[in-house]
Amino acid sequence: MGSKSDAVAAGSVGRVFGIVAMTLAFLLTIEAIVQYRSYLRFGITVLDTVRQQSLYVDDRETGLRLLRPNTVVRGQQQSIRANSLGLRSPEIAVAHPAHSVRLAVIGASSVMGATERDNEYTFPAQLEGMLRAALLDKRIEVINAGIAGYSLADEQAMLERRIAPLQPDLVILYTGFNDFAGYCRGSARSAAPTLAMLAVPRWWLSYELLKKNTTALRAGQGSGPKRNAHAVDLEAYRAQVEQLVASGQRLGMRLVMLTNARSFRQEQPIDQQLRFSSLARYYSPCFDLDGLHTLWDRHNEVLVSVAQARGVPVLELDRMVPGGEAFFSDGRHFTELGDQVVAHTIARFLLQRHLIESEDGL
Repeated sequence: MGSKSDAVAAGSVGRVFGIVAMTLAFLLTIEAIVQYRSYLRFGITVLDTVRQQSLYVDDRETGLRLLRPNTVVRGQQQSIRANSLGLRSPEIAVAHPAHSVRLAVIGASSVMGATERDNEYTFPAQLEGMLRAALLDKRIEVINAGIAGYSLADEQAMLERRIAPLQPDLVILYTGFNDFAGYCRGSARSAAPTLAMLAVPRWWLSYELLKKNTTALRAGQGSGPKRNAHAVDLEAYRAQVEQLVASGQRLGMRLVMLTNARSFRQEQPIDQQLRFSSLARYYSPCFDLDGLHTLWDRHNEVLVSVAQARGVPVLELDRMVPGGEAFFSDGRHFTELGDQVVAHTIARFLLQRHLIESEDGL
């Protein structure tokens, strides 16, 4: 009798292990397919992380998180080339060439062009081309100093430690909205009762793909009360913006401030607003759609207020770039056409305000 029970128990354990093994094999197969897909599209796989050859590195000299210097990561859909300074930009001489105009654009993923297929399609690169066409008698350099994930504090460090030694004639600030992250920390996302996402390594791409493709289902879930965006205290944000601008002026830099554009607009049909804002609502789940509109506008008002108080020219880019999927790949990253519109808008602003002189205009 006992031996029969032991056999049944052993068989049950064996079946459980078999199911676990089959599940693990299935997950590993799916992950291998997704990793191969990532390699074909973007030239990046988990092996780069294992070999410590990831796209980003922590630079010992500056303490900045930068692109791996002198690296080309190439896939079928995207190619990212980093120069010796760890920027997605052409090689830059530290010494400022005579009779040249050197600009730098500081920001995060929208400046870096994280969704653009090649360096030449980022808006800093397109801006350089447009200014060169307008200023035939000048040598123009536009440095792309955007790194995905940067906060205002990171951008200030980039300004002080990497850009200042290059002595730019003008620095353009497109600060982005990564500083939104703290508003909902510990609230709705952690409390979400449905479609919970397990904590797994960041290199597990099949998980990231599942998370991305279920964003619309998880965004804006009824996981708790929403915050009142009008009541959010922006004093810490204002102080960081002021520090960034003050740092540039203290270093003797001429600055231009850009407000931050978004794809979802209140004049759009509500279904489009919800679709375009799905990622924004996922990453800021304690705000509803109206709250995100309010918070986005309030942050832009801070940028304008600080810049005007310190005598910095402001280009309200959010009013100039149309919303929608033709110009944005998601809530805030530009498409190729969007980057072109941004570059053209900035070029016109710089020339019309005589921040860069032109004989023929643009």
